[in-house]
Amino acid sequence: MTSRRLSYNVALTLVLSALIAGCSVEKNTGASRFYHSLISKYNIYFNGYEAYKAGTAKIISSHRDDYSSLLPVFEYTTPEAASVSGADMERAIQKASKLIALYSITAKPEEKKRGERTPADETFYNRREYNQYVDDSYLLMAKAQFHQKNFRGARATLSYNLGLTTDPDITKESAVWMARIYTEEGNYQEAERQLKGISDLEGSSLALKAMAYATSADIALRQKKYGEAIEYLTAAIENSNDKHTRVRLTYLLAQTCGEGGEDALSTK
Repeated sequence: MTSRRLSYNVALTLVLSALIAGCSVEKNTGASRFYHSLISKYNIYFNGYEAYKAGTAKIISSHRDDYSSLLPVFEYTTPEAASVSGADMERAIQKASKLIALYSITAKPEEKKRGERTPADETFYNRREYNQYVDDSYLLMAKAQFHQKNFRGARATLSYNLGLTTDPDITKESAVWMARIYTEEGNYQEAERQLKGISDLEGSSLALKAMAYATSADIALRQKKYGEAIEYLTAAIENSNDKHTRVRLTYLLAQTCGEGGEDALSTK
């Protein structure tokens, strides 16, 4: 019985090894795409994203608002934010880099043996990346670099990913983070241009709309454009599903109305 069980285990190991070998990143098949996407999502990307969430939670919990002045739209703007979240953001970057290095699929799939290519086929064959979690990983890396205040690195990562991704949601979110980079650098004109370039913002998810409107509010407040800030803060509050964010932005909205006076209120 022991001998039979041993033989069965050996056979099973050989079968599994063969299946995994057939799912090499050097081959682009339906099986290989499914296998590497599965491993990417539930192993490496999950852990990287958990580290990123832990880092952002530390930024929020360590932040102390000064209610005697206008609150910052985002807690990450303080100099201390990078050091508080540094270890978690570095872990997120390492996980994203590992996923890209191990599970990126750039080999082209086999051509159809019969028939001509359809437009959908053409789009598929011309992709630069076939693991759907690689562009997610680049975005995660850029966001972590941003929180480390490595704005040059974050911008380079986002720019590369925009040439790689075919996901419209990632393209839109990347524009928001690009705008935040330019805002932190004081380039408000370019930050506004990035946000205005987002296609179909109103048709996007509530989370993305809340991100974009809050970013626009941040840009306006830094330039003391209180009327615009009121409009954007109101929209960010309406679209946000995070209680903490809604409470902070509602208080900031009241502060902004007081700061801008009648002129700000008349533009609402």
